[in-house]
Amino acid sequence: MIHDRGRVFTDLAVTIADGGTSISDIEVLGNQKRIFGDVASTSTAWRTLANIDIAKLARSPSIETRSAKKCGS
Repeated sequence: MIHDRGRVFTDLAVTIADGGTSISDIEVLGNQKRIFGDVASTSTAWRTLANIDIAKLARSPSIETRSAKKCGS
């Protein structure tokens, strides 16, 4: 199965909100398939994080900057 990167990040965010403190804690979601559906494995989460282009991310405007432009602030 191929996991969408956005879904992997969502699963990681839910893991953190649920009190997860390590990437492997994503497995807790995977054990609750009826609630969360298909969840990426720990190795898929690591690969997704490893593929982040840090230089490109650093050049991207922050969410606050984008929101302020949309609101005219």
